[in-house]
Amino acid sequence: MSDIEKIEKMFAEERRDKILEILGKENRVNVSELAAIFNIGEATIRRDLDDLEERGFLRRTHGGAILAENISFETSIKERESWNREAKIRIATFVSQLVKSGETLMIDGGTTTLEVARLLRTKRNLVVITNAPIIAEEMVGYESSTIILTGGELNEKTLVLVGPIAEQTIHQFRADRAILGMSSIVPEDGFFTANIYEATIKRTFMECAKEVIIVMDSSKIGKISTSFISNLSLVNKLVIDKGISEENIQKIERFGIEIIVV
Repeated sequence: MSDIEKIEKMFAEERRDKILEILGKENRVNVSELAAIFNIGEATIRRDLDDLEERGFLRRTHGGAILAENISFETSIKERESWNREAKIRIATFVSQLVKSGETLMIDGGTTTLEVARLLRTKRNLVVITNAPIIAEEMVGYESSTIILTGGELNEKTLVLVGPIAEQTIHQFRADRAILGMSSIVPEDGFFTANIYEATIKRTFMECAKEVIIVMDSSKIGKISTSFISNLSLVNKLVIDKGISEENIQKIERFGIEIIVV
């Protein structure tokens, strides 16, 4: 694929993410209205909708599309903080106990990873690389620990830093563990998130850590999100609550992931 084709593909993904964002608010979209919003031809919009329908995000209708069920959209961290909070605290408690003083960690933004960060206060001499200002702020003053904030462009909904600056910073480090949240897991396909730029950051964290630990509650299993992060084989541990079914445990374990149910 040429550089021009890569850029065109990225623009198309951004546009499709925006179409899904509009669908999330309106539950229905019209081809002619979308063409006007993006200032492109209706044929291009129809191709976008066809692609999104094939991927299960929407259902085509005459002249437009409606939202499919079981879709995960990007929401603000404040909206998500109270969701399944007891499960998140159990997950975070377990993961915090895995961390040893003196380790280098990569922690991305999210409500469950924030709970992990809050529980690391008793650890000494940590080095933490994060793209989440809220996590950096939480860990200021932790005993003898070093906090490295990636820099980058702030996503105002999720309050994480993304983009080339964040990627370049992450690539300069190697970590004992990456502790990451996810918007969804589809056992047959992999991990997903609702934002293409956050997907790239999560994948970069995974590439730079010896061990990858995913923390997520079971409500996210089978949810459909727009942006693919990685297949399951790149992850070492999945820490999740008791809502996961035995069938899904078996599907996920086939990829060599250790599943810890708390």
